[in-house]
Amino acid sequence: MDKELKETAQDIFIDIDSLFDTRLPVVYFLDEEVATSIVEDGSYFTRKSDKFKYIDNNIFKAVYKERNKTLLTLATPTNIMGILKQYYSELMTQHKLDGTNKNITIYLNIYPYELSLEETDKLVIGIQAITSKEVVVKIVSMEKRDLTVKWVNDNLAVMVMYDGLEWLEYYTANFELINNPLLDVGLIVPAIVTNNSFNPEKIDDYEAFIVDTEKATEPLIKLKMLYAKDFSIAN
Repeated sequence: MDKELKETAQDIFIDIDSLFDTRLPVVYFLDEEVATSIVEDGSYFTRKSDKFKYIDNNIFKAVYKERNKTLLTLATPTNIMGILKQYYSELMTQHKLDGTNKNITIYLNIYPYELSLEETDKLVIGIQAITSKEVVVKIVSMEKRDLTVKWVNDNLAVMVMYDGLEWLEYYTANFELINNPLLDVGLIVPAIVTNNSFNPEKIDDYEAFIVDTEKATEPLIKLKMLYAKDFSIAN
């Protein structure tokens, strides 16, 4: 993971939809039998997109778009919890090597959920439990387009975003990322295809697809694509 760490060892940004599996509760809501089936046969953890058999994808996307606090209470932690701990540990090690005394800040993005202070306090305690009691956790509510290239460059070493590929596409299309590449920032995303015009099942070599995508984005950012299981209910 070292290659994703910014030399100046700044902070971490992570969204709540990466820390918790908010996809599976939607599938359960739409069809409990399908949800049980894809978990039991393991296909949920090896999926290449958030398209599920017997469930209309447009309906899934519409329900997921309207996700709220009630759905969040049904979501369970993902394997990203452990990955967050590892990145935090590596950044702290780098700080010690650099002689930096600054504590690392973890920005937890709770968008689009509206949570009470008591609820966000519980999230802070949870993150500190898996990283360190010393870590500073700042709660933010930012739509991905509000996460500007400049702000990322000024503040972050690592970003963990479930919809990070959409963020990457947006800031590439408007040339902001092309003109101001984030060569020292790691962007951690699931290897989940979100483009409706693209059929991930037709990929001949999924491993090569991931490697090629990461390599293609090297002039812009240090992209790391993880398997869907890492962003899914811990199993």
